[in-house]
This record gives sequence, C-alpha cells and structure tokens, in this order.
Amino acid sequence: MDKKQTKQLLGRLLPLTGGLLIMAFALTLQVQANLGYGSWTVLNHGLTNHLPLSLGTASIVVSAIIIAIDLFAGERIGVGMLANMFIMGYFLDFFRLFIPQMPGMWAPGGGFDLKGCLISLCMYLPSVPIFAVGTTLYMRAGLGAGPRDTLMVVVMRWTNRSLAVCRNSLEIGALTVGYLLGGSVGLGTVLFSLLSGPAVQFTNRLVGFNPKSIRHITIDMIPGIVTGKTQLDATTADPSA
Repeated sequence: MDKKQTKQLLGRLLPLTGGLLIMAFALTLQVQANLGYGSWTVLNHGLTNHLPLSLGTASIVVSAIIIAIDLFAGERIGVGMLANMFIMGYFLDFFRLFIPQMPGMWAPGGGFDLKGCLISLCMYLPSVPIFAVGTTLYMRAGLGAGPRDTLMVVVMRWTNRSLAVCRNSLEIGALTVGYLLGGSVGLGTVLFSLLSGPAVQFTNRLVGFNPKSIRHITIDMIPGIVTGKTQLDATTADPSA
C-alpha cells in the first residue's frame, strides 16, 4: 500500500463532503425562500407532486437515472458523483427540518406581497455565494464530476455541440418538464440562472483554482492509487497538501 497516496486520497474526502454539505445547505435556503427553484430542483419538485417522494428523495432518483445514462454512455464514475447523489438528496430533506419556509412573493389571495418578497430575498440571496463556495470545494477535491455535469459531456459528444448549448439545453429541458409537472418557477429561478455561474467563477478565482487543472479520480483508478501503481497527477490541486 502506498501510504502517502492513500493519505492524499483520503484528504480529498474532507473538501468533497464539506462542499456537498454546504451546497445542500444553500439549496435548502433557496427552496425555503419560496421564490422558485433552479431548473433541476424544479424537476425534482414537479416529481413530488405526482409521486410519494420527498424533495431530497426525488433528487436522488433523478440523479440515479442520470448516472445510469452516464454509465450507458461509457462515462467513468467517480466517488464525487455518488456522494453528490446521496449527500445532496439526504441533507436537503434534513436541513429543511430546521429552516422555516418564507412567505414568498405572493399573498394567500394571489396578489403580490412586497414584504413577503423582501423577507424571502433575505434568505435567498446569501444562498448564491454559499452555493458557490460549496461548489468550488467540491470541484477542487477532484473526485469526479457530478451526474449532471457528466451528462452534459455525454450530450456534447452525442451532438457535437458546444458546452454552452448542451448545458443550456439540459437546463431548459429539466425546467420545462418540471414546470409541466407543477414544479415551482419564479424569481428564484431567474436569479439562480443569472448569478450562480459568475458566483462560482468568482470563488474559483478567489482561491486560485482553475477547474481545467483538475485530473478527476474515478472509482476504477482508486485501487491503483492505493497500491502505488497509478500516480496522482502532480499538477492536480490537492486539498490535503
């Protein structure tokens, strides 16, 4: 056993887990702000309207389906992908037990509620930078891309389209299906679409992290790393270093 590499590998689990917990907390703030969800959460919420599932469980189910597609397409699976599925889903339900739901922007009678909207925004807006911090930690661990990001790569390969086109197509598709299923769409949906990307880019730059420098470790690589037959890329940002 290569003790040094094993220690480095285990050291990546801390930022991976911490990042996912932070992301789950931020996502819970967005859900409980009651202003509308991000596209994939809209899909998950739509499913809960027709199936006996919690929002977190719906997230796990959707992630599992996406991972199955990724595997069918020949993509390699990382620990981060599986951790993303279970930690995000479970802790979304867990954090919702302790974070109250805000009034949202619509009064019970259907009219616009300015006070309720402002209160909800006070919960929603901090969630964007919090989500960005978690995302940077998660990506920096280098233990595999998430299910949806991997699906984006699959679609890019199948269609020969650009990253932006494939990402937007998937986001719009999830949003449309979720909306048709009764998922919550609103101001929060727009805010997340506009702010999440720049926020993640800012936190990446703040810590000097370039996602392109990461060599993701997939599950099939772990035995070789532990035994020393496969060397960790020296250029890869290693959180344990």
